[in-house]
Amino acid sequence: MKLYEIAASINEALSRTDEDGELMPGVERELDSLDMLLTEKADNIAAYMRQCDAEATAYSDEIQRLTDLKTTATNKRDRLKEYLRATMEKLGVQNISTPRFKMSLCKNSTPSVKLAGELIPPEYQRVTVTLDAKKVIEQFKACQPIPACFTITHGNHLRVK
Repeated sequence: MKLYEIAASINEALSRTDEDGELMPGVERELDSLDMLLTEKADNIAAYMRQCDAEATAYSDEIQRLTDLKTTATNKRDRLKEYLRATMEKLGVQNISTPRFKMSLCKNSTPSVKLAGELIPPEYQRVTVTLDAKKVIEQFKACQPIPACFTITHGNHLRVK
């Protein structure tokens, strides 16, 4: 029986009452069995969720391991490329041709900009504006007025221990 079917069966069983509002004979037994089904289903779902968490953790660990290997390989490549560029520049060699590769020193399409100090003049600054949701929530909790453009909702979540 599916979870939503259990909930529907419980509601249907609870609707079977006599004129005084008492549950009809056998309904309590049926509710007990449906409750057991719900409990077992919930337990199995929680166990499967735990298994999914373990898999996700294993995948995250593997992603981190592979990311570290990728970073190491990329850094090696970058150091070797810079070493080769500096060596060619120092020796005044513009081109090297081998049976597998052709290497040449080329001028960058865009010049580099370096900042001499720590302060960037205002006309050269780029500003990004983002929502400070924490401030909105603080004002809301302090019963201070907040602009009408904000909607505050307080949802719920499932905690499995």
